[in-house]
Amino acid sequence: NCVPCPARYICTESRNSWQCEGVQLISEYCAARGIACEGIGPVVFFSGFTRSFLAGEQGTSEELLRRIQDAVRALGRGKKVVIVDGVGYPAVGSICGISNAAVAKALGCPVLIVGKKGVGDAVDSFNLNASFFEARGVPVLGGLFNRLPADGYYSLEKCKQAVTSYFEQYRPTQIPFGFVPEVPALAAAAAAVAEKEKEEVNTADDENSNDNNNNNSVATMEGKAGALIDVFWEHVDVRRLLRVAEEKCLDIRNAGGVVVVAAEATTKATATAQAPIVIARSPQVTAAALSSAAAFGNSRRSRPKPKSRAEVFQAEQQKGAQATK
Repeated sequence: NCVPCPARYICTESRNSWQCEGVQLISEYCAARGIACEGIGPVVFFSGFTRSFLAGEQGTSEELLRRIQDAVRALGRGKKVVIVDGVGYPAVGSICGISNAAVAKALGCPVLIVGKKGVGDAVDSFNLNASFFEARGVPVLGGLFNRLPADGYYSLEKCKQAVTSYFEQYRPTQIPFGFVPEVPALAAAAAAVAEKEKEEVNTADDENSNDNNNNNSVATMEGKAGALIDVFWEHVDVRRLLRVAEEKCLDIRNAGGVVVVAAEATTKATATAQAPIVIARSPQVTAAALSSAAAFGNSRRSRPKPKSRAEVFQAEQQKGAQATK
């Protein structure tokens, strides 16, 4: 039996039937480990959805965002961390007013940009994606960089040194939390699964055979997912990432913002505040918004009580008065 995990996973948007509406590896992984998971999100972009939205047939942007907020609240009760998986680059969904940035803003989440290998391209892509979030008032924690080769001119160690130097010089308030190496076996397996998904099924026998093959592929990928997690844990400073996210979430609340899931914590002394985490996927760059609650209710560390909006305003007035003296 799996011990209940203090994390939950939800896909906020589904773009295509082949992409999110089928059983996903993440859903299988969560099910096997007792992690609550909503594999298909509350907003599904079926074929023709955007035109239907523009025609006023799918509700308003506010109503769609409310669906996402409600789903995160429901899934996050009693949990410390919720991973909210979006899709595409930061602006995906903006035609309906629910871009990844809009979702992060609505949930009160700071953002982690998960980007490319390399140096110049990695940094340029980071800046492009970060600017979209920042322009909409969504804080960016920093980045982590994925699928770096072990050797060569663009090896992990060389890229790590250069990209870290860039952050230290030009983005000192943001952090490169990690550099993840390419795992060849996983890349090959993913390519094989993608190829199978392109094959058309013409007969019932072929369909049954294809289902068995897909089940075997999922089982194989599940096993390899464990290897990827080990690599990720080795190369990403997860503890620091969660700590910085928690501190940033405190800042959001103290500034009068709302952390959606944390507001659902019970009033008991042992209440657990929950933290939404938003992740958006792209073939090139993944934009991930992570949020840790203002305080973990069962944390051993004490946290100051968040200031009210009036207290923050009064403090700013006092600072201004002192500055004019």
